[in-house]
Amino acid sequence: MSEIEETRKQSMNSIVFVSLFAGGIFSTLIYIIGYRNGVVTAGPYVAVLLFLTCCLISIGALIYGYIFPAINKLKNPMKNIYYGLMILVFCIVGFYGYSPLQNLVTSTYYLLSGEDQINSYLAEYKFEEARKANFAGDKSDRVENLKKITIAEAKFWASQGEFDRALKVVDETWMLDDYEWNDSDWEEFRLSIIEDGIDKLCIEKRDFVQAKYLAMKANKYYRESLNDKIAEYEKIK
Repeated sequence: MSEIEETRKQSMNSIVFVSLFAGGIFSTLIYIIGYRNGVVTAGPYVAVLLFLTCCLISIGALIYGYIFPAINKLKNPMKNIYYGLMILVFCIVGFYGYSPLQNLVTSTYYLLSGEDQINSYLAEYKFEEARKANFAGDKSDRVENLKKITIAEAKFWASQGEFDRALKVVDETWMLDDYEWNDSDWEEFRLSIIEDGIDKLCIEKRDFVQAKYLAMKANKYYRESLNDKIAEYEKIK
């Protein structure tokens, strides 16, 4: 073995050691700190991706330090083709396999901590924190959580008498596609907030002016029936 090859192998060994050792330590620290601070920091997720990246760097170093020199020494063309195909297959598997692996890590992390953390925030009426925690999982998971957070927050503000704020929370989700939150379901929930608000304003506060103002927030197809409902309340002494 030449001095150049020996130096290259030693360098690659150092890269492998530093990547796995240092990467493992940093990943562990990030995981622990992130887990203690909650999912908002994305600590566990970042830690796993960091360690996977370190593993890929180590594999690349081993290929460069050991496999490439071995291929260069081969005189049989068929062996060169054989090892070349092996490397090609490895690259293809690595290229197409990394994304599913990343999704698996994300989904696992989401199932282990994200869902529970969101529910915990909602139980404490920490809606902004719940939104920040809704970053893991695939798109359908995030949309379902967004709907859950939106419904919980809108109902909370409506219960506090802040109907405009409740409607604003609902209106922010209008950009969702129909297959993510059906328009009729979205409109039905929004209308329920308005109807509940009108009932409370008319029955509890006898504030018909504010009730009519709230009715104007509804879709034009429902405004007439809502105003008729308010008129019926006004007749009650």
